[in-house]
Amino acid sequence: MAETRQFSTKRLYTLAKWAVIAVTAFTALGTAINYHNLTQPYPCNHPVNSSEQRGCVTFYAGVNEIEQKSFDQDLTITIFLPLIFFGGVGVYRYIFPYKKG
Repeated sequence: MAETRQFSTKRLYTLAKWAVIAVTAFTALGTAINYHNLTQPYPCNHPVNSSEQRGCVTFYAGVNEIEQKSFDQDLTITIFLPLIFFGGVGVYRYIFPYKKG
């Protein structure tokens, strides 16, 4: 006798909820790391107005730009992913409440 599997919306919601929480936690950690990196000074220890110093500043300016973009993306995901998911669930439950009875 073969058992049949049934789709469970409750389990799907629980799985999606924990996935959103996990992704939000990882992106929040990435946001904190990127913010820390953005606040650190450039580690250029070359004489002022030397070619090595200009190259170092140019390199770290590019790195800073990349970290700034990564920070912006991580911050956006950290804020809007749970807001959209849990807000959407709340709106859905408000519009389509459970039938009592």
